[in-house]
Amino acid sequence: MEELIKISFSEFVKVMQEKDEGKKKELEEKMKSETMPSFLKLFEKILLKNGGKFYVGNNVSRAPSYLDTNNMRFAPAFGL
Repeated sequence: MEELIKISFSEFVKVMQEKDEGKKKELEEKMKSETMPSFLKLFEKILLKNGGKFYVGNNVSRAPSYLDTNNMRFAPAFGL
């Protein structure tokens, strides 16, 4: 789970660090239409596989806080 969050974060960083505005716009569109929906489906699948209450095990873990923090930080930049 933590690795998946790191990968999704690195995708955000690629977009934010892109200098070329045209390329950045392309990456933003891909983020909105492909990357984020794919990651969110994977997170949902993991959650449902674990009974729908917890991402990892059967108690609260750091995983949801990482996910929420990254979503709150970067989603507005992409109009999400």
